[in-house]
Amino acid sequence: MHIFTTFKFNFSTLLIGMFLAAVVGYLVGYFLRKLISQYQIKEAEARKKKIIEEAEQEVRNRFKAAAVEGKEQALAEKVKIEKEFQKKWDELRGKEQKIYQKEDDLRLSNERLRSLEKESADKIKEAIKIRQSGLDEKERYNELVQQEMTKLESVGSFTAEQAIEEIKTKVTDLARLDAAKEVKKIEEHAKNHAEEEARKIITMAVQRLAS
Repeated sequence: MHIFTTFKFNFSTLLIGMFLAAVVGYLVGYFLRKLISQYQIKEAEARKKKIIEEAEQEVRNRFKAAAVEGKEQALAEKVKIEKEFQKKWDELRGKEQKIYQKEDDLRLSNERLRSLEKESADKIKEAIKIRQSGLDEKERYNELVQQEMTKLESVGSFTAEQAIEEIKTKVTDLARLDAAKEVKKIEEHAKNHAEEEARKIITMAVQRLAS
């Protein structure tokens, strides 16, 4: 009886101890889990904060890089545009210089052509004048010949001195007529040469305008 009572007491004590141990173990486990959870939460928060900070830093870095790259691209584009503008400007200046050169060449050609035209006109007038003079001389020569023929009909009445003078006069008139013919030939040659020179200048001016 005493042994059974002792065993019952010990068993009850054991059950109470086991219960207390279980309660204590549960409480310890609970607190441990809570501590672990809090630690994990803090660690997760720290990781989250770190990730956010790293992401923000990455965004700032990329933004800075993009800004620098944008400035470099803008500068490169500006340089490119300036080069293209300078190239177009140089081409425009070159075309303008060519136009001015053509205008100068055309002006000089026109001036030379007008000069040649005036010279040719003067020579033509002079040639016409000489020709008319030659015609007048020819007409006079014909008259002299006719007179000479008339006089020769009565040559028997001439003295030697008179015959010599008549021959001198006839020779002089013939020489004048020949001289007039030679002058006419020279003027015709000058006229043809001037017209040929004028045609060359006109051809040259047309070729320059076509280019």
